[in-house]
Amino acid sequence: MTNILELIGVSLQFGGVSALRDVNLTIRSGEIHSIIGPNGAGKSSLLNVMTGIYQPDSGSIHLDGQAFKTLPASRLARLGVARTFQNLALFKGLSVRDNIALGLTHQARATVWEQVLGLKRARREVLQTDAAVSRLITKLDLADYQNRPVAGLPYGIQKRVELARALIARPKLLLLDEPMAGMTSTEKAEMTVLIRAARDEYQTTIVLVEHDMSVVMGISDWITVLDHGVRIADGRPAEVQTNKAVIEAYLGLEEADDFLPETAELVA
Repeated sequence: MTNILELIGVSLQFGGVSALRDVNLTIRSGEIHSIIGPNGAGKSSLLNVMTGIYQPDSGSIHLDGQAFKTLPASRLARLGVARTFQNLALFKGLSVRDNIALGLTHQARATVWEQVLGLKRARREVLQTDAAVSRLITKLDLADYQNRPVAGLPYGIQKRVELARALIARPKLLLLDEPMAGMTSTEKAEMTVLIRAARDEYQTTIVLVEHDMSVVMGISDWITVLDHGVRIADGRPAEVQTNKAVIEAYLGLEEADDFLPETAELVA
């Protein structure tokens, strides 16, 4: 199995405070790789380094064999990387279809004049985009909402729309920032199925930041645990679940011996 993303010795500081300290991370192609940790562990900082929002103070990033000091955020889509956000980044006044179609904007080749005049290349791109949107609407069970503005839709449906927009370009690497935050248990179960299906159908590698440990343990092939900007554990779910350092990071040393990871939920 090849590695699609590697972070080597990545450190990041804000005003003298270390957000990440010498973090090494390997994401293998085709896996669902979760990043977890208590509040303030550095999960969001790590995700922002992966997407070029933050430039690390030291270290390097290797994406699909290319080395970067920082990933160029403006080129992520062309590099095959897509992301969803903890706080929804949808255009609330646009319909579900239009929001999903925006995920293909970077692939457009027709000029503005070709679009205005309805020339052949522009018409072909419109038809291709419309077909791709329709396929995802079917796969993510959004047909009943497709022509409605997203502003009035239930939160769980809006999360699906954002996932569809990220998937439409068939990214090699998909970064999901708390995709199930605020969802009911039923919505989480449905989203879990959709994420697995996306990985399997599109051969997309997925990096997941998520707080619900029952979801993380059930969906992940591999888990990395951060605490105060340091990687403290890395392994299969069963290994991480029983790692004492992980239990202590979440619950504190005194409670660690009594923690039953197979039944308790870690609060991140």
